[in-house]
Amino acid sequence: MRLGLIRTEERGAALTPLGICCIIYLMPANPADYRTRGGNLAIVLCCPNIVSPARLVYFDHNPAGSWVIRDFLAGFKLSDETSLLTVPDIEQDAIYSEPPPWCNVETSPGDWRLYLELRTTVYTEQRNRNVDVQHPTPQSGQWQPL
Repeated sequence: MRLGLIRTEERGAALTPLGICCIIYLMPANPADYRTRGGNLAIVLCCPNIVSPARLVYFDHNPAGSWVIRDFLAGFKLSDETSLLTVPDIEQDAIYSEPPPWCNVETSPGDWRLYLELRTTVYTEQRNRNVDVQHPTPQSGQWQPL
């Protein structure tokens, strides 16, 4: 069972004195957020146990089962070659997803870093760009430098 947060103002509920009130609800990676990138399916996720609950990552996979998580903020990647995780494992860990922008992950890593940094501040409701970039969870597998 996965838990996610949604702002209640989006549901029309009363707000706290701080202006925000959150409720917990079930939220998997949304299949509608996947986009095709060549022969792969790609998505932006928050995977709290595999990566970190405090940042977004780029995830793509192909029909053969090959996959890669690119954590542009920490500067690491994890793939089916260095981890025992499967695509369903990663999707089960996700508590948030959104469609990825059209941007080449190989030739534009700086653009991806900036995009995920800014989107993470929205997702975590931070008022600055100090995103948690500690190393991803080592129990997920052998993370490699990007």
